[in-house]
Amino acid sequence: SSSTLLRQEKASRPLEHDSLFPYLTITRLRRNNQDCNIGKSKQSGSNAITARLQPRRLQLEDNDDESKAISHQILHLHNMKTAGTSIDKRLNCAIKRMSADYNVTIPRYSIHECWRRVYRECIANATNPCRQEIKDAAVMSFCGPLSNVEMLGWAGPERPEVAVVTMLRHPVDRVWSQYKYQLSNCYRCKDLKFIYKLFDSGDWPGYDTLCMSHLKDKQVRNLVSQDLPEDATDEERVQNAIANMKSKFTLVGITEQMEATEALLVNLFPWLDGHLERSNATCSMEHTNRSPRNNGCL
Repeated sequence: SSSTLLRQEKASRPLEHDSLFPYLTITRLRRNNQDCNIGKSKQSGSNAITARLQPRRLQLEDNDDESKAISHQILHLHNMKTAGTSIDKRLNCAIKRMSADYNVTIPRYSIHECWRRVYRECIANATNPCRQEIKDAAVMSFCGPLSNVEMLGWAGPERPEVAVVTMLRHPVDRVWSQYKYQLSNCYRCKDLKFIYKLFDSGDWPGYDTLCMSHLKDKQVRNLVSQDLPEDATDEERVQNAIANMKSKFTLVGITEQMEATEALLVNLFPWLDGHLERSNATCSMEHTNRSPRNNGCL
């Protein structure tokens, strides 16, 4: 399988540092376009994609006192009900493993728009304590729109060193999963047809606006950039999202092709492999946070 071949390739590479896993690199805190040109290649077509998917070592601070990852390395833009939680758990497992077995600290920050007040205050207030954690993080999981990620300085031309990863799912399957996931809490056990009639009417008194927005095409909404006009047409939004995936994302995984997505993810970030040298910990890509069949509704 692809995963087996990747592990065999990894095992065949020599250790560069006796005290460090082979896919760690000591680096000075210096960032310029010569050092961090992955993602800014002027190549086009398959050559640009190949360059973008080249394996990335985990960059560490040049510090004799501790092994700590430098900031702004991996961003997971979490689209709800696309297996994003599975990606997050894989990242968390690998981060814990690097700490326990390799004594490497990887600062991580996670924020979700469903955290409501916490999310709103973080986005709106530049002096909120979350901003420093976001600035210091080496890995960030962000469940919200790309436009806010750009505002926070984690994506865009000024951050070519950040590997941006997201997952996409067939939009009908994603909406159906979202509906079942929050059927009792958000949608009061009402039939999905009834909910969409409320959409058509333009009025849904008593229903939470954020909950209702989850049944729209959240994937496109999350992929458009901050410079897109608010009055953009649906077609302009779709085209902007497609352009962003081509230019701003390092890897776009497909929920319906998780095995292939996992192989690409591990090739891109070898320290996320299921099995690493000198570690007994195993990290897998399990399907987590599944939507229940009826979520308490009869």
